[in-house]
Amino acid sequence: MEQKKRVRHQWYIWAGFGSVWICMVLYVLPHTYGPVILPDEFGYWAQAASMAGMDWKEVMSLHSWYSPGYGLLMLPFLKLIKDPVLLYRCMVTVNFLLLAAAAGLLYQIINRILPQMGRALSAFISGAAMLYVAYITYAQTTMAETLLVFLYVLLAYGMVRWTDHPGIRSGLFVMLICGMMYLVHLRTVGIMLATVLCMLAAELLREKSRRKLWYTLGLLILTGMILAAAGYIKEYIVSGVASQQYQNLVSANDYSGQWGKLKLLFSLEGIYRFLTGLAGKVFYLGCASFGLYYWGMAFLLRKLKTFLETLRGKKPFPQYQWLYLWLLLSHVAAVMITNIYCLSSSRLDGVLYGRYHENTIPVIMALGTAQLLLHPEFKRRALWLLGILSGSFFVIYFLLGSGEILYTNRHSITGILYALKIAENYDTQILLYAYLAGGLGGVAVLAALWFTGGGKRRRFLLVTICVLQLGLSIYAGNNLTLSAGRAQREDAEKLCLVKEMLDGRKDAKAVYLYREKSRRIYLVQYILQEFPLHLMTEEEISGCGQEDFIVMPVGEQAAETICLRYANVLETPHYWIYYNTP
Repeated sequence: MEQKKRVRHQWYIWAGFGSVWICMVLYVLPHTYGPVILPDEFGYWAQAASMAGMDWKEVMSLHSWYSPGYGLLMLPFLKLIKDPVLLYRCMVTVNFLLLAAAAGLLYQIINRILPQMGRALSAFISGAAMLYVAYITYAQTTMAETLLVFLYVLLAYGMVRWTDHPGIRSGLFVMLICGMMYLVHLRTVGIMLATVLCMLAAELLREKSRRKLWYTLGLLILTGMILAAAGYIKEYIVSGVASQQYQNLVSANDYSGQWGKLKLLFSLEGIYRFLTGLAGKVFYLGCASFGLYYWGMAFLLRKLKTFLETLRGKKPFPQYQWLYLWLLLSHVAAVMITNIYCLSSSRLDGVLYGRYHENTIPVIMALGTAQLLLHPEFKRRALWLLGILSGSFFVIYFLLGSGEILYTNRHSITGILYALKIAENYDTQILLYAYLAGGLGGVAVLAALWFTGGGKRRRFLLVTICVLQLGLSIYAGNNLTLSAGRAQREDAEKLCLVKEMLDGRKDAKAVYLYREKSRRIYLVQYILQEFPLHLMTEEEISGCGQEDFIVMPVGEQAAETICLRYANVLETPHYWIYYNTP
């Protein structure tokens, strides 16, 4: 009877999280029309369009993008759905489904690692971890981060299966997921290398294993094949855009463009920036998770100590210890890759940067929540929280100094977007607001832990965590994705009319008045879909035919001469579109 009651509670919890995700989707979809984080989102759509046979090369040449993994997921939707607004909303819905699937996989992982939590609490912990602000915010866009989060949790689930039943099948499943992650984003290479290292070490240390040599060779060959396949696909995509500007941009973001940063790393300035970057990322993740990240990392570090003691003692090696080592190594590898990539950045988000490693913390946050429930230690945890936040805060503050920060990518620091909004400027006040909010939020979580005391009331702690994370997510959505989406509404509607008119005219083409790189270009090409957008100067446009559509930013002086040749104009908040009635 008690068992049935617990199972029923588990399904109530999942129904509650499902309702939250459904409500988020229903709230978000009416305000989404097209890519809002530009040019990053457009790049993923450009890869899907290229695979679908669409010609977006002129616009693609303005920025570097070459990871086709997310485009593979987009491709069937792009083939089936002709309405670009509906297409974008379908992908947003898919993102939320991926979050729900990741929560289910995380539940299986927590059940394996911490069976003493029970089904109901494991479900609550897993769902709460997937409410992390970056996950909910990115799910409202078509950034690849949501897919990366799902794939990482799937990879963690694969590692659980591999530790339970080490063998060819489970190992092959793990490597296939690694390969898919690498295709989605090349900067997941650290995660793949950490996975290969763990699997190789486990096989070499396993007693009475006759297959060590063949297993090692097979794993190394498979890794090489994944890297070679990804490299071939990337080169194929890059070579398809005949633009020297595009080639230069790709090389700057590729592995070859990182050698200068590695050289910097061996100087005093480079070491200082590297350590400061680590402090920035520890600060950011602590503030964004209200300390849950710290408690999860503390658990893994304790497991690392046990791992090393077992290794030195030459005792029988429990296979499950490799899972803890992998969780730690894969996260640290992702942080290191991010830190090296952003080593010479002068932007605030370059120091704090969340995007390239936030996909590795679902399990860490879930473990952190579980540790609060199993080992409350209110006073000790409060001191550790404030100590870590304070130490990392001062390290970053001294790097940035008191001068203004000229630019910050808001979508890379969604966990502390509230601080950026409150400061109203790109200066060090952002750090102060994030420090205060992160500290107070962390103390609020610990206070809820102290209030619950234990027993059934401990679910108040989980509710507190969910409310805080949802509050941040709604704030970030309203001030980043939804505000941009609402501003696109009229633009998207009028551009959809242009797409409909182009459908009925065989010889007409769409032209954009191009003076300098502008983010306004990307939305136009996305909405036009199968119709390529041609970038032309004012002089080149003078040779366009009467049947063509001329798009330009609002306020262009060239409109005074172009309007004499075209009878009709569509005006939107950001574009003027000139055309003639056939």
